[in-house]
Formats: sequence, C-alpha cells, structure tokens
Amino acid sequence: MLSEDISMCFGLDKWQTISTDRGKVRLSEGYCLQNGGIINSMTKEETYKYLGLLQSLRVDDREIRTRVTTEYHRRLKAILKSGLNGKNTFKAINTFAIPVLMYTFGIVKWSNAELESVERSTRVLLTKYRIHHPKSAVERITLPRTEGGRGLIDIKRQHTRKIENLQQYFWNKESSPLHRIVYLVDDRLSPLDLLHAKDIEPSISDVNHVKNKLSQWASKAIHGRFAHELKKTNLILLPQLTGFVEEEYWPKQRDS
Repeated sequence: MLSEDISMCFGLDKWQTISTDRGKVRLSEGYCLQNGGIINSMTKEETYKYLGLLQSLRVDDREIRTRVTTEYHRRLKAILKSGLNGKNTFKAINTFAIPVLMYTFGIVKWSNAELESVERSTRVLLTKYRIHHPKSAVERITLPRTEGGRGLIDIKRQHTRKIENLQQYFWNKESSPLHRIVYLVDDRLSPLDLLHAKDIEPSISDVNHVKNKLSQWASKAIHGRFAHELKKTNLILLPQLTGFVEEEYWPKQRDS
C-alpha cells in the first residue's frame, strides 16, 4: 500500500486486526481499505508480540514459558560449550542466560514447580558438561563465591524478589488514581495479585537467605565438612583458595 501523504509503502502482510466481543475473540473478514486492500483478521490461535511477550486478549503464559525456557537452555548450552573458566562461566550464565527468564518475572505466571524444573535442568546441564559434580552439594551452586559457592543466581529467589518489588511499587503509588485502580482490580489476574498480596508474609532478607543455605549445606554429613572448615578457620582467605573466589581455576579442577 502506498501512502500519498508521505510517499511510503507499507506491507499489509504485516498488519492484522483482532475483533473481540465480551472478552472473546470474534472472527471477522478483516478490514477493507479505500484502495481495495484488506487487512486480515487474527484467529483465536494467533498471537502478536508486544514488548517481547506474546499475547492476544491476554498474555499467553504457557507459550511464553515454553519459548523462554527453550531460549534459556540454548544460551546455557552455548556458554557451557565455550570452555570458559569457573568464574567466567557462571558470570556468563548470570548475565546472558538467566536474564531471559527474569524478563518475564512479574508478568508471566510461574509456579514453584516450574521454577524448580528450570533449576533442575540447569544442574543437569552443568553436570553433563562437567561443570558441576553430580555428587556435589546443591546449595553450593547458588551461594556467593565468597562463601565457597559457585555464584549462580538463584532463579526462585529472583522471582520472589521481582514480585515483591513490583508489589511494593504499586503500594507506594496508591495516591495515583490509575495505580489505585490497577491495585483494586488485580484479583489474581496477574502474578502480583495486588489485592491479596498484603496478606502474604514477605520473604526473608537476602542475608538470611544466604545464612539458611549455609546452614543447610553445613548440616550435611559429608558435604558439610567443607562448610564447617570454612567457618571454623576462615580458609576462604588463604592464598590457596583465593583462586576459587577469583578466576584461576577451571570448573573440573574446582569440583575434583
């Protein structure tokens, strides 16, 4: 289609309309233009992308979770094949792979089971590429490197923090009529569930979260020995362990 006003051509094949009737998609014949062109109508199964998220009448949670998880695994495998050392491997995962998931937190509904499945598949891939020993303590993966861990972002923890931060943002904007309307109508419509969120007890602080993981790690009969030694003698400050915190060691050396 040629616009006579600005003398530019527009591709009608990229345009679509959607017709709704009382919250349901209604099939139509499309929109007829004056020059005879037709803009086709979307079907019930079709979606469009807005700000990187697929949606139609509402955000398609299931489809987005599937695509995001697939892309996350693709990026994770690419990093694990790169041959980076221990510190840079987990730094790359934190900055290149996990943000794909984090972008959807607070917008797409994730259950604890789904997040645990993503974390479990992450550990499986780490083991497959010999980055993580299959018998190593699970808690060490997401503990800070300064605490003897691997420094991987805790996906479930990040999801919880993102939800709470967004909830707090809307609560602080209650004086705004627009934000207050969103707050009042969100009755389990979004992952934030603003109408009932204040009744839920907030999560523990990041410091206590790390302490709990350290306690779980130390409570294990075999794996906890290393944690006890770190706590008892502050071995993390010794020169021979500085490489674990910095970057000199490769993943296979660290778990051996």
